[in-house]
Amino acid sequence: MEAQDIEAVKFLNKKNGPDSNYIPMIIYIQEDSINVKKLKFLTQKDHSFSNVMGVIRKKINMGSDKAIFLFDNTNLFVSPNNTVGDIYNKHGDKENKCIFLRLKLESAFGN
Repeated sequence: MEAQDIEAVKFLNKKNGPDSNYIPMIIYIQEDSINVKKLKFLTQKDHSFSNVMGVIRKKINMGSDKAIFLFDNTNLFVSPNNTVGDIYNKHGDKENKCIFLRLKLESAFGN
C-alpha cells in the first residue's frame, strides 16, 4: 500500500462522513496487458461484487473473453455474491476504513 493511497482514502473518508453508506475501495491491477494499474472509487455497502466487477470491466475497457478475479490482502478470492459491506466487515482495513483488493485476469472459454 502506497502512502498516496492512504492519503486518498483519508480524503474520501472525510468527504464521505462517519455514517455514510459508501466505502472507499482501491483495486491494484497486476496485469501487463492493462494500462491502468490502480482503480480508486467509492461504492455502496449494499452493492454486490458482481456489480463492482461490471464497473471494473467498463473502466478498463475489457471484453467478455477474460474473467475477473478479485483477491483480498490474505489472498482469499472475493465471491461475486458477497456485498461490499460483507467484504469490508470480513477483510476490510478498519484503520483506514477502506477495502484493498488485487485484480487478476484469466482467459475465459479456453482462449
